This record gives sequence, structure tokens and C-alpha cells, in this order.
Amino acid sequence: MRQMTRVAFVIVLLLTACGRPVTSIEGFTGIVAQIVKTPEQYDGQSVTVVGFFRSQDMLNEVAPGGPPTNRLRDWVIKDNSGAMYVAASERLPFSASSQDIWRMVRVDGTIKTRDAGTNGIQAYIIPQQIQWLGTRLDYDALPANCIIAIHRFEGTEQLDHHLYIYENRNVVVHDAKTSWHGTNKLKQTDFDKLQNVFKRAKFFDLPATIGQACEGCVRYYIAAVNEAKSIPHYVTVYEGSVPANLQKFIDLALEFVDETAPP
Repeated sequence: MRQMTRVAFVIVLLLTACGRPVTSIEGFTGIVAQIVKTPEQYDGQSVTVVGFFRSQDMLNEVAPGGPPTNRLRDWVIKDNSGAMYVAASERLPFSASSQDIWRMVRVDGTIKTRDAGTNGIQAYIIPQQIQWLGTRLDYDALPANCIIAIHRFEGTEQLDHHLYIYENRNVVVHDAKTSWHGTNKLKQTDFDKLQNVFKRAKFFDLPATIGQACEGCVRYYIAAVNEAKSIPHYVTVYEGSVPANLQKFIDLALEFVDETAPP
């Protein structure tokens, strides 16, 4: 995992100039962002939300506000527009471990709001019915509130790694193969320094695919939003094909990422 963090996180961080992404998974709803934006308008209304089960906000997608009713039993659902809490149900629809955060679930319930203090009014769902939508596991290229992401696959070890960095400088590392999950927060000085180097890396000028697939290669799928064009930019990079103009950024990023990895 340390090797993954040192290599993959490098590429993730080069996207820190991005804005908020918008992703779309077929069959998911797109109502959560509007509920979060105007909670008072939805208070008491019946809703249906279809999206990913995110355990207890495993990918740091609910911002601001923590669990509204029960720290151990409230859980998060993320649809195509955003993420919000579902209040404590009799039991979680899946395990609280990280390996279930890509499972799809439907929640029928009622919106309730609470005063979250400095975080304002927080909306959450009181569930009436929770339905598991099949066995298919997937991944979300850009989780809610995430500004940059990289997914690292294949190679001789059949890797299945996911890294995310957020506007608040939080970093999340998820290894779907081993179910390892880690978080860290970059220092502001390190975050700013990486951004400055990123501006010279010209990531958004890169083509959608760099290099060619080969036996034993590691494939990096990188996602971010180009603020200037307000559209997401996706790049697939094969191991050994990182452009030379990113090398300086890579070398700098390696100095900051080791503490994210497990011992």
C-alpha cells in the first residue's frame, strides 16, 4: 500500500486546482444536492434516494455536519448530486467496513432537519424502507465534495486502489482489495506548494489516454474538473508513461504522502 500511495497519490494531487465535480451513475437519483442546499424547503417531505452506501461517511462526502442522531448507526447515501445522512435504522443495510461502500441502495423516507450550530441547518432522511439493489460493486470516479481522484488498477498484484483529496485538504485512501481505509490531512503549506507546482504541470492539456496497456502494467484512471471549462477531465495513464512535465511535481509530492500510508 505504501508503494501505491507514493505513486498513485502523486498523480491525484496534481489535480488540486479543480472545482467540484459532477458524476453520473445510471439509475441513481440526483436530488440530494438540492436537499442539502435548501433543507427547510424539504423538511417533512417524502423522498426516494438511490445511490451508493457510504457507511459512516467513509469517503468524507458530507460537509458540513456529522451524524444527526446516532454516531454509530447513522449512515450516508450518495447519489449523482451529493451525499447526506440516513438516520439510524434498525440495522445498517451493509457492514460498516469499507469494502461495502460501492454497494447500491434505495432509501424511501421522510426528510427531517436539525440545527447543526455553526454548520447551519442539516437535512437527513428518516427511512421507511431500505432496499439493496443487487450484488454489483462499482466505484465512483469523483465522490461528492472531492476535488481530485485517482483509481489504480491491475498490475501483477491485481491492484484495486482509490485515492481522493478534498477542498478541506483531507486525503482518503481506499484499497478495495484488502478493505484498508486511511485518512490524513495535508498541511496548508504543503497543499499550497503542490498547487503551485501543479499549475506548471499542465494536466488539463493531457490527452484522455497516455501510453498503451501491457501485460503487468498498472493503469491509473484520473478524474478532475477543469474550472476554466466547468467540465470534468479524465485521463488514463499506463505505468511508465507519465509525461516528463509531471516529473517535478511527482518528486515534490512524494515528500508529503508517506504519512498517509499504513506502517
